[in-house]
Amino acid sequence: MAASENRDLSTIESIKSTIDTDTLVYRWFLFFILLPSVRTQTASIEGALRSYAILKSAMRAQVITGAVFVLSILLGYFLKEPAFFGVSTFLLYPIFRLHMKKKGSVISISGSFLEADPEKSLLTKQTLYKICEHYVRKHKVPSMVDYICFSNRFLRWTLLGGFVLTVVILPFKGLENGLAFLLVYLAGYVFVNSTAVYKFIR
Repeated sequence: MAASENRDLSTIESIKSTIDTDTLVYRWFLFFILLPSVRTQTASIEGALRSYAILKSAMRAQVITGAVFVLSILLGYFLKEPAFFGVSTFLLYPIFRLHMKKKGSVISISGSFLEADPEKSLLTKQTLYKICEHYVRKHKVPSMVDYICFSNRFLRWTLLGGFVLTVVILPFKGLENGLAFLLVYLAGYVFVNSTAVYKFIR
């Protein structure tokens, strides 16, 4: 019984692995490590500032690349020029690489933050969700569960709103309907995957 109670439910490596494989966990930790209070705590950790610089660079490049991707699709459709679709296809690989670069930085920073936490030995006796709730209370931020509920609800409303907007309100026909609906949903998807979404969660 004592051995069972002393067993670690979580380790730094297992948490880092979950950030790598679970999209929802990754998004929450991305938001969390960008908090000013967390950045202040990690500023003195070796390698953290470099990881933050890489993350910031990747996020900026991702926004620019994403904007060019959407613009190339719009230009390709409205100008009837296939070359623009070629540009958007070509950009898929850089977008993926930037995402992986971002994720690598999030994993590195999160691991460093957890390693430096004075309460690390106590936190390892809890599940990942309990650990996240600990930081939610400490930093007074929305929880992972709050985020999941909000994002699911928001995407459902985006689907409904996109349908009403592109089929009922706007005078689009055929492929234009599909393209407009896709762009509306893409905008909603980008929003719930950004750190800005947490400002709207109560």
